[in-house]
Amino acid sequence: MGRGSSGGSGRSSGGHSSSSSHSSGGRMSSSGRGSYSSSRGSYRSSNRGPYGGGFHNPRPYHGGGYYGPPRHTRTGCASSLMSIVLTIMVLIVIAICIIPYNAFSSSDITKSTINRTKLDASATVSTEFYVDELNWIRNSTTVNNGLKSFYNKTGVHPLLYITDTVNGSKSPSEDDMATYTSELYTELCPDEGHILLLFHCLDGGTNYSMWYECGSQAKIVMDEEACNILMDYIDAYFYSNRTDDELFADAFEDAGKRIMTKTTSPIVYVAICAAVVILAIIAFIWWKKRKEQKNIEDENTIKILNSDISQVHNDPEMDELERKYEDS
Repeated sequence: MGRGSSGGSGRSSGGHSSSSSHSSGGRMSSSGRGSYSSSRGSYRSSNRGPYGGGFHNPRPYHGGGYYGPPRHTRTGCASSLMSIVLTIMVLIVIAICIIPYNAFSSSDITKSTINRTKLDASATVSTEFYVDELNWIRNSTTVNNGLKSFYNKTGVHPLLYITDTVNGSKSPSEDDMATYTSELYTELCPDEGHILLLFHCLDGGTNYSMWYECGSQAKIVMDEEACNILMDYIDAYFYSNRTDDELFADAFEDAGKRIMTKTTSPIVYVAICAAVVILAIIAFIWWKKRKEQKNIEDENTIKILNSDISQVHNDPEMDELERKYEDS
């Protein structure tokens, strides 16, 4: 599994089946997408306070568990109402087209093209959510909540492992990452419903590698597309203003939501938007014509009421009508 290079320099990814029942894959020497800034490393280093990098942190508390008018003003009223209608139309366009598209779609995030069913709770045993060998995590609650959200959405228990050394190497190869991830899964995951994500990065560095291993039951949900979604979010959030805690928490939480929700094509939103706009235009045209007709009727009524009664008696047609009724 895995996928080819996409985006930033020096980036490659690949995958293989670690056993007959597990699946694995990853991305090597990721330096983010080319559009992101390259200041994350210095930000992360200054983010750690007096501890610095390379400090070994024992496995932390994991917080396990399962987890809505008068005639002379008519023109002004029509103009005002038209402005209101146009404003409503603009708001509808924003609400239906722009907001959903920005919220659920990004050119850098793999789209979720299939419907997935949450893994049954019986497939997993509650364990810790992360192991941090570099002391990057400052607020365990933030990270636990993000990974727990992923767990609650997918049913797959995530385990994030952060390190700068893989089998004694600071610059591990794909084989090193794959082998080490498989060993960690055997050691730390007591069932087949886990996904272990190994995140390798030198402290203060901007290059990193990711490798994952999915248990035989976890891979039913975490197929290649789903795993790419998770790694895409980590890529996207690595070069952002997020702290290290927020980076991983947000990546897992947002990935869980996207994985379990089939991404709606923007065309659908455009079609809905067009339909709403057309209906609004039709409604406005109908209202405008109805208003014009009502104005004409009102003017005719006023004209009749204001007519000189003597003129009515001098009307030959009225005289003829009067004689007709007299004869009858």
